[in-house]
Amino acid sequence: MIEAIGINNVETLGAYMLARCYIRTENDFHNMVRVACKSVMILLPFALYEWFTGQKPLLTIFGLVFPTSDISMIDGRWGLTRVQGPFGHPILYGVFCGSVVGLAYSVLGYRGSALARWRKTALISLATFMSMSSAPLAGMVLQFAVIAWNSLLKRFEWRWKLLWAIIFIAYLVVEVGSNQTPVSFYISHFTFDAQTGWYRLAIWECGSATVANHPWFGIGYGVWEEKLSWMGDSVDNFWLVMGMRHGMPAVIFIFGAYMAVVLPAAFKKGLDEKVDAYRTAYVICMVVFVVVGFTVHFWAAAYAWFMFMLGSGVWILEQKANAYTASRGQRGTLVPESASKPMPGVLSRPTGVEVGSSEGRTGQPSSSQRRGT
Repeated sequence: MIEAIGINNVETLGAYMLARCYIRTENDFHNMVRVACKSVMILLPFALYEWFTGQKPLLTIFGLVFPTSDISMIDGRWGLTRVQGPFGHPILYGVFCGSVVGLAYSVLGYRGSALARWRKTALISLATFMSMSSAPLAGMVLQFAVIAWNSLLKRFEWRWKLLWAIIFIAYLVVEVGSNQTPVSFYISHFTFDAQTGWYRLAIWECGSATVANHPWFGIGYGVWEEKLSWMGDSVDNFWLVMGMRHGMPAVIFIFGAYMAVVLPAAFKKGLDEKVDAYRTAYVICMVVFVVVGFTVHFWAAAYAWFMFMLGSGVWILEQKANAYTASRGQRGTLVPESASKPMPGVLSRPTGVEVGSSEGRTGQPSSSQRRGT
C-alpha cells in the first residue's frame, strides 16, 4: 500500500507539476505538442513492423534493460496485430496517439498549408488506428467531428451552444427511447464487436454495485466481490476504477480538478486568434479524455500523460486581454487595439469624420488661406 501511494503521487502530482512548471505560454504549449507528435512519428516505423509481423521490437529492446509487459495473448483483428508499442497495452498506445490528433491539426497546423496540416494529422491517425481499439478510434472520430463543426460554423457565434443543445437532445432520446442509461448505451455500442460491448456493460453494472457498497473509501487494491463468476479482474473504465479503489470522494476530487482547469479555459475571454485556436484544441482533447475514460482505464504512462495534459492547459487561464479587442471587423477578424491608436508624433483624425473631408485635415491651411492670407 505504501508503494502504491508513492507511485500514485509521482504519476499524479509529478506529471501535473511538470506541465505547470514548463508550459507557461503558447510557445511552450506549441513545443510540447511538437515533441508529442514527433514521439508518435518516431514510434511509427516500429508500430508498422509490429502491426504486420506481430513482433514487438520496442519491448524486446527495452526488455534487455527494464522489466516490460508483453501482452502477446491479445487476439488480433482482421488478420493484423494490435500494436502495443512501448506501452503496457494496445489500448494505451491508442490513447496516447489519439490524444494528439486534434492538437496536431489545430496547433502544429495553425496558419500552415492544408497539405502540411493533413499530412501530420493523417500519420498520427494511422498510428492511432493501428492500436485497433474501439475507444481511441471513437475519440479520434469525435475530435475530427468537433473540429469540422468548428471550421464549418466558425462565423456562427452560437455554434457551441447549438452543439450542446444537440448533445442534450441526443441524451434525452437515449434516456426516454432506450431501456439503457446514456452511459450504458455508449459503453455497449461504441465497440468493435457486440461481445466486448456487453462485457463492458456487465463491468459497469457490477462495478457500480461495488462503488455503492463502498462509497467512501472504496476497496483499495483488493478483489471486487460483486463481479460475476465468469468475469475477470480487469475494469475498462477509468472513472469507475477510481470509485472502486478510492471511493466517490476521489472521483469528485479528480473530476473537480479537471473541471477547475477545463471549464475556465473553455470560457476564457479576450484571447487572440492564435491562443484561441490552441485553447479550442486543448479543450477538445480534454473532453475526449473524459469520454474515452468511460471505456478505458488509464494506468501507468497513460495516466501520467493524462495528468500532464491537464496541467499543460493552465497557462490559458493566466492569459490577460492582449492587444486584440473583442470587437470584430466586417470579415470577422480580430482588430488590434494598436491599429486604432495614433502613432507617437502623428495627429489623429477626429472620430466621426470621413476621411478626405476638410474638417479632418488638421494642421493644413484652408483653401482661403492659401489664396491670399
